[in-house]
Amino acid sequence: MLSQKRLFDIIFSILALMILFPLILLIAVLVKLDSEGPIVHKQKRTGKDSRPFTLYKFRTMYKDAEKKGPLWSKNGDTRITKIGKVLRITNLDEIPQFYNVIMGEMSVVGPRPERPYFTTKFAKQYKNYNKRFVVKPGITGWAQVNGWYGDTSIPPRLKCDLEYIEKRSLGFDMKILLMTLKLAKDNFIKILTGSTEEFSNLNHAKIAEETITADQQPMEVLSAIGKDVKQP
Repeated sequence: MLSQKRLFDIIFSILALMILFPLILLIAVLVKLDSEGPIVHKQKRTGKDSRPFTLYKFRTMYKDAEKKGPLWSKNGDTRITKIGKVLRITNLDEIPQFYNVIMGEMSVVGPRPERPYFTTKFAKQYKNYNKRFVVKPGITGWAQVNGWYGDTSIPPRLKCDLEYIEKRSLGFDMKILLMTLKLAKDNFIKILTGSTEEFSNLNHAKIAEETITADQQPMEVLSAIGKDVKQP
């Protein structure tokens, strides 16, 4: 028998995909028209019980963006497509992950999944890091709605993830979803008013998410995505 959370994940994801279907088609067309390359970007992530899975998201960078090797981003990075900038700011690039939820690889709410290279290094750097893997990763999470996402410190993110695992319930998931929807609404308002300057760190982190490889040393990664600076 399906658990309440699994049943909720399936129903919510199917409804979300149905409601967002026109937007999904629009984004797919815009991504394709904006630049050459696949519509969806695939990436290996670490899931429950440390099992790897393929995560899906809308492509936000130009094809062959890493032809000369992975590079850290800077303001005005020319590798990001025009539509990609909007998708990153609004997190609409994450919509395809509802498919991951339906397939049972993710939940709607849970700790955000990291790449296997990062999880291996972070497990050595931070005590209790592997406890994150007792639950499925999520599209949104307690750390994210509390401001710990993108270019922010790893320890407070881990603290929030462990707190979520300890207190997890359907009611807690609903609270996080409502907070996520409010953040999404606020982000759209900021886009409409042109107040997108504060998103630069988040865009930077999302580029890193797609470009970092195992060629980089652990401390390079930690210094780049683990700064002790909380986003506004």
